[in-house]
Amino acid sequence: MIVNETKLEPSISDNEVGYDIVRRDRNKYGGGVCIYIRRDLSYKIKHDLIPEELEIIVIEITKPHSVPCFVCTCMV
Repeated sequence: MIVNETKLEPSISDNEVGYDIVRRDRNKYGGGVCIYIRRDLSYKIKHDLIPEELEIIVIEITKPHSVPCFVCTCMV
C-alpha cells in the first residue's frame, strides 16, 4: 500500500503503524510518503534512484521465479 501526505514525523515509530514500512517524512507542514510492505515480501530500497531533494521512494520487490517489480511513490 502506498500513502501520500502521511503527516508522519520522526517521533512516530514504525512499530506503531504495523507491516514493514519505508517512509520519507517531510520536516514540516504535513506531506511525506510511505510504502507499507507485507513482511513476507523480499524488497530493497533503491537509494540510487532517489534524489535527496524530492519526496520519493523507490523499492524493488523480488519473488522467486519472477521478474523484479519496481514500486515508486512521490509528491511534487
